[in-house]
Amino acid sequence: MTPAVHSFITRWGTATGSKRANYQLFLSELCVLLELPSPNPASDDTTENT
Repeated sequence: MTPAVHSFITRWGTATGSKRANYQLFLSELCVLLELPSPNPASDDTTENT
């Protein structure tokens, strides 16, 4: 396990807030950890949303 993965698991393993309150930050940090691009903001035309 890499230090970055260990740090992520440690940080989020102790999170006690509601899932709804934390999910956006969790997903943003997970994207960084996995070296994935950040999601695009949603638009009014839902056919363009990923």
